[in-house]
Amino acid sequence: MQILNQDVAAAFDRLIALVRRTAGEERTAVRTRLIELFEIFDPADPDVIAGRRNLANALY
Repeated sequence: MQILNQDVAAAFDRLIALVRRTAGEERTAVRTRLIELFEIFDPADPDVIAGRRNLANALY
């Protein structure tokens, strides 16, 4: 919903928080979906850059 409302950063943050709270197949599914969403936007977009960095921090 946040993506539709153009609140991309909030959508990324919500999914990254879910990655932190889940494990196993559920975590993998959320991570995969988030990466798919990153690919929709310009890789140079500051929200995408921050989202990718935050995802990496959540995973490691």
